[in-house]
Amino acid sequence: MPSNSILIIDDFADFRRFVVLTLRRKGRFKNIHQASDGLEGVRQAARLLPDLILLDIGLPKLSGIEAARQICKVSPNSKIVFFTLESSAEVVQEAFGLGAHGYVVKVDAENELIPAIQAVLQGKQFVSRAARARASKRHDEHAFHELASYGDDATLVDDFVRFIEAALRAGNPAIVIATEAHRSAILQSLQSRWDVTEAMKEGRFISLDASDTIATFMVDDLPDSVKVSTAVGDLVRKAAQIGKSERP
Repeated sequence: MPSNSILIIDDFADFRRFVVLTLRRKGRFKNIHQASDGLEGVRQAARLLPDLILLDIGLPKLSGIEAARQICKVSPNSKIVFFTLESSAEVVQEAFGLGAHGYVVKVDAENELIPAIQAVLQGKQFVSRAARARASKRHDEHAFHELASYGDDATLVDDFVRFIEAALRAGNPAIVIATEAHRSAILQSLQSRWDVTEAMKEGRFISLDASDTIATFMVDDLPDSVKVSTAVGDLVRKAAQIGKSERP
């Protein structure tokens, strides 16, 4: 992976130096290039055709959003990771709509930059924890859908446990459909933070095996929409009846 070429497009010289040092020390990347504004970034992308581009949004001469549009034309195989102070859900959505592969908020750079780059170079998407948290706050607290990708099991379990614990403490039910390993890790972590015995007795904490659940709605190796709707719908309705909150 360190043989991959990376282009940093950011107008703050000190921050570029920090990123270069981080890439060399923690990621052992050596083929690193820099640009200080959007126009220069597009030109270098066209010339270098880098594997990955770290792109700020607030750039002089050409914004990061517009630069991304042009880069997708002049260097279509370059993977773009937005690397910015901006964490609003609208901007994150626009970034991925342009074809970005990752989004890292600068305040999380020390812990998330290298995992983000590694994930994107492996063909995965990455969204910074701060951006995910900001997006979650925008949604109605009673119903929303969130998609996230994780570089390791520990981070996945930690995020899930926080979400589940908040739901159970509020009197809501929580349904977990996961592999046996993840279900075990989630339950163990939950029990270390809070006594979930009562929620389990009441049926508000529902833990199901992923393979067994999927098998209930597969027909000829494909999910059947009617069976999915029935299986998931019944599960949610039963859980909602058990919930203790005003709108479970």
